[in-house]
Amino acid sequence: MQWLGLFRACARTARALSVLFLMAVLAGATSASASPCSASDTSPHTCSQGACQGVAYCEGTRLGECTPTGVSIFSCNVCGRTGYRTCTDFTMDALSCTAFQSELCNACDDDGDGLVDEGLTGAPCTMPNGCSGVRACTASGPTCVLAPDSRKACDTCGTGGSAVCRMDGSFGPCQPSTATRELPCNDCDDDRDGVGDGNASTPETCNGLDDDCDRYIDEGSLGQEGGACGLSASACCAATCTSLGKNCGSVSDGCGGTLNCGSCQGGQVCGGGGVANVCATCSYVPKETACAGKNCGTVSDGCAGFHTCGSGTCTSPQSCGGGGAANVCGCTPNSQTLACAGKNCGTVPNGCGGFHICGTGTCTSPQSCGGGGTANVCGCNPIPQATACAGKNCGTVPNGCGGTYTCGSACASPKSCGGGGTPNVCGCTPDPVYEACGDRECGSVPNGCGGVASCGTCGTGSTCKFGICQTNGGGFSSKEGDK
Repeated sequence: MQWLGLFRACARTARALSVLFLMAVLAGATSASASPCSASDTSPHTCSQGACQGVAYCEGTRLGECTPTGVSIFSCNVCGRTGYRTCTDFTMDALSCTAFQSELCNACDDDGDGLVDEGLTGAPCTMPNGCSGVRACTASGPTCVLAPDSRKACDTCGTGGSAVCRMDGSFGPCQPSTATRELPCNDCDDDRDGVGDGNASTPETCNGLDDDCDRYIDEGSLGQEGGACGLSASACCAATCTSLGKNCGSVSDGCGGTLNCGSCQGGQVCGGGGVANVCATCSYVPKETACAGKNCGTVSDGCAGFHTCGSGTCTSPQSCGGGGAANVCGCTPNSQTLACAGKNCGTVPNGCGGFHICGTGTCTSPQSCGGGGTANVCGCNPIPQATACAGKNCGTVPNGCGGTYTCGSACASPKSCGGGGTPNVCGCTPDPVYEACGDRECGSVPNGCGGVASCGTCGTGSTCKFGICQTNGGGFSSKEGDK
């Protein structure tokens, strides 16, 4: 019944993987316009937005607009073929893959429609031994497998007699269409128990039966009854599977040896009817039913065998049953509290191909995520004081992280910090002459910066007294230049 094992779980796997891919596309768009160009550069430059790639060309000394190419950064695999996810504009189609193709007979979903080998299986065919079969697909290609309950006509049990077709190409004993009382030596399994009887061409063996149907039991080559078991009366006459009524498994021959009575065919199970080493029909569960809703691991077929669901394994980081459902690929993410312990910004992996956002994800300026040297922690790395205070000798300057540095010390009077017009540099701006001199018309006065301002000179015959030109006789005189 393994031919029924084709099932449709691949579509579910594709949908689960699409969630992982969409969670992974958290990176921001890569701008093409900031890339450097030379004036003669005509070559294409790779750019991207999110998971989708594009191409941009130089426009002067800067890159122009990023044009989508339809290609994403994510690869994909379909039935052993590697491809990549595609994009429409800059939106990735998480269910796409360039490795999809028309369905092949290979036990795999080649076209990504959730169906395996659709339209390529189930057609009737004939086995090499003449038994009925059905078309099936395997990893190595199409084949003809034995159909359930396949039988072939035989002529030793009358009209309607048939024999069970076995997987190894052999046949069971000829059986009538309806079970009757077993008759000896008619080459027919009258009671349909799977154990036939002999005929004239069957060689006699030491088994307590008349194998060759000549009315003698265990006779040897000399015709002496019991001769097949040796000349000694004490010799052990080993039993056979037929004499024991067994047709499957291993049993003792009664003489210290072991008999291999074969295996069951046609969906029967050894001991399935409650009798050890006798084939009987059991409640076989087809793979499609047993693996419904499952895509990994093995499940019972109801008859001492197993079905492999999906490919049997999962793609990392998923594991079979990892999401809590048996025989289903999944992954249980680690908790956000644990993943973000000691962190307050940015994203961290959740252990299942996705991410957790720590804190609000961002920091308040001037801090940045990891800016202080610790990943996923808001911080800021101050510029050195020597750099911030270079060329300065007074006052305070910002340190780039919301703090300040003090450059030098207080300025000596009459200088003040920035007084000369340069911030954070001690200096002084002299008073204008008209302000420093006021009503004075001669002499000199302090200029407010430790120097003096000249208020003019007096003419010949006069002297500057208290800032006013006076004649030598005591009267006022014009200062030099007013004459």
